[in-house]
Amino acid sequence: MFAKIQFIEKNMMKKIGKLFKVILFACFFAACSGDDERDDTVLDISMLTGKDWYYNAWLGSENGFDSEDLLEVIRFEKGGKLKHIDFGGRNESIVGKWESSDQTNLINLIYDGGVTETWHVQRSGHDYIEAIINEEGSRRYVSDLAYLEDLTADAFLVNEHTSGNQFITYIGADVRGNRNIREGKILKSDGTSINLKNHGFYWTEEKPESINFDGKSKELRFHLRIGGEHNIKLKDMIYSSNLPERLLSEMDLNVNEENGEIEVSWRPYSMDGVYYKVEILSENEDLKNPYFISRIQRAGASSLTIKNTTAGEVNRLNDLEQGDTYILRLTALLYEPGVDAWNDGYGYANVQAVSHFTKKQLKE
Repeated sequence: MFAKIQFIEKNMMKKIGKLFKVILFACFFAACSGDDERDDTVLDISMLTGKDWYYNAWLGSENGFDSEDLLEVIRFEKGGKLKHIDFGGRNESIVGKWESSDQTNLINLIYDGGVTETWHVQRSGHDYIEAIINEEGSRRYVSDLAYLEDLTADAFLVNEHTSGNQFITYIGADVRGNRNIREGKILKSDGTSINLKNHGFYWTEEKPESINFDGKSKELRFHLRIGGEHNIKLKDMIYSSNLPERLLSEMDLNVNEENGEIEVSWRPYSMDGVYYKVEILSENEDLKNPYFISRIQRAGASSLTIKNTTAGEVNRLNDLEQGDTYILRLTALLYEPGVDAWNDGYGYANVQAVSHFTKKQLKE
């Protein structure tokens, strides 16, 4: 009898242990937390403020320029300020204000210019918002889209002289911060597109296509496929300014070597706000494996001394051997309006125009 009681107790303990494991398992996948203990059908706006909220409005059209399918990123700032984040360049701007009512589960987004968007929040938590927008359709915003990683996408004007000394301007691109991109293109308002080319950790335009820049601001869009299932569209602007045409001879680009140091000098532009970058590339101008990429040089700079210990984005000068031919490329950079090239961590994703000047050199 005693043995039977022990057997029953052991079975009961096993069942209790299994039940406890099931509860833990269910709790783990249901993300048991203080947030889940609250009624998520009741709006608590304090949980939603001060965070970036993402909505991928992808509709399945790779080439659609006018469709409303851009990635949207907004923030409800404390104090009622409404911000939009231009995700391609990570620029933040105040676009209006917001008001909320916990009693009615409403958030009103009042945009500058008078347009109001009403969110009827169905459910919300610390990392998601489900809302009916203007009583027309439901959207789910989340506080993180992990597949974006540190993605940036920038389009800009590129000016250069061809080998036949013809001056051309074309649309360039720099897409980086995400190694899972599988394909991409720039969409133009005239219905045409520019394919992007993979360089390993970043993408650029596949080939230069000359344009007649008319000095007017232009909106462009990127379509990017990330991994096997995610598609997004981002917006970018090319503004009305450009670098003036300049010949290589007018740039007065000089390269001299002495005691293992490479001295580079040039004549800076007279216009304000033009910065510079110096690169040392292989003879075939392989952008994947540069020998040297400088940090951005201040506006008005006119020279740079490069040696093995010079700080830069890349420094592989030790791999450049005597007798090797290399290309020195000087790039003049003009940034988008309002961008602080020194202090903006995403300045590289907010370029307006560049001009390239190159010289072929023999390593002494």
